[in-house]
Amino acid sequence: MHRFGKALLLLGAVMVAMGMAFGFWFLITDADNAAVSLLGLVPIGFVALLAGTVMTLFSHPVKRNPSSDEPG
Repeated sequence: MHRFGKALLLLGAVMVAMGMAFGFWFLITDADNAAVSLLGLVPIGFVALLAGTVMTLFSHPVKRNPSSDEPG
């Protein structure tokens, strides 16, 4: 789950960056249909970023050091 969360973080960041950069570029050049499609990637990428963050934080690998465990 931790690896999937990291991959989702990366995918979400790429989707937001591409959607913003190319979406606004197409908006400036009057290609409205392409701009709307690319700007639509931004909220989807944000949701992927949020889900990846939650997955990564909740499923971090536990590293146990047997010498530091308290007896009991």
